[in-house]
Amino acid sequence: MKGGIFLHIRDYMKYRPRVAELLSELPDELLDTILIRHYKADDIIISHCEHNTDTYLILSGVCCSTCNFISGERNEHRGALCQTIDIAPTLLDFFNVPIPQDMQGKPLRDTVASDKPVREYALFGMHGFHVNVTDGRYVYMRTPVREHLDDLYDYMQTPTSYPNSVTLDKLRQGQMCWDFHFTKGTPLLRLPGHCMGMIPNDPETLYAPDGLYGEGNLLFDLEQDPKQLQPLHDEAVESRMIEAMKQLMEENEAPAEQYVRLGLSTENT
Repeated sequence: MKGGIFLHIRDYMKYRPRVAELLSELPDELLDTILIRHYKADDIIISHCEHNTDTYLILSGVCCSTCNFISGERNEHRGALCQTIDIAPTLLDFFNVPIPQDMQGKPLRDTVASDKPVREYALFGMHGFHVNVTDGRYVYMRTPVREHLDDLYDYMQTPTSYPNSVTLDKLRQGQMCWDFHFTKGTPLLRLPGHCMGMIPNDPETLYAPDGLYGEGNLLFDLEQDPKQLQPLHDEAVESRMIEAMKQLMEENEAPAEQYVRLGLSTENT
C-alpha cells in the first residue's frame, strides 16, 4: 500500500472527472471510499438514508461510493440500508483489524459483493430536531411534543459546541451524568440544550403552520414520493415505524427525557 488520497469535495459532480482520474492512478490493493454530501449524485449511491423534509434530503445525501477491491464489483448500485457508522467497521474488516464489540456499524463486505442487508431500520437525525427512522421504503419523522419542547439536553465531556451555544448560564446549570454505558465508566456533563443554536426556541414560531414542527409527525413513502412532498397517512405503517424507533433509541441509550419530549413514553402503539 503506497498511500492514499483524501478529498473534501463540496460538489462531487463538478469534480467527478478529476476524481475518476485520481482513482485510476491508485494501486489495486487499495480500498477507496468516498463519502459525498450531495444528494443529487444519485447515480453512485450505495447507501441512501440518512429532516422538515429538505433537511432529511441533505442527510440522505451522504452517499457512499466505493471502488471495491474486495469483490471486484464496479459500476454497480447497492440498495441495502447502510449508514455512515458502517464505514469504520468496513475499513477495519478490510484490513483484518478486530471490530470493537461496542461498535454499532456493520462491515459492508457482503453488501458490496451481493447487496446483503445489514439492518432492517436506521435511526437518524440532528440533535434537537425531528427524530427519524427509515426502513428504506418509508421515512417516519417524529416531532417533539410542544409542552416538552425544552426537555432537551446536551451531553458532553468537553463543554464545547457551536459558537456561543455553551454559555456561562448553561454551565452553571450543568450536572454530571453517569447513565451511559458507551462512555466506559466516565461521566458526561449535562447542559440545557438548544438545538446547537440553529433554530429559534420559540414554540409559536416552531409550531406555526409553516414552522419546523407545524405539520406534526410525518410519514413518507420514498417509493411513491421520493421528494417527500405528500405526507402519507397509514396507521399500520406508522405504528410499525414507532416501534422500530423506540427499539433503536433504546439500543442507542437515548436518555429518558427524549422519550418524554417525543411523546413516546405514553405511546400505546
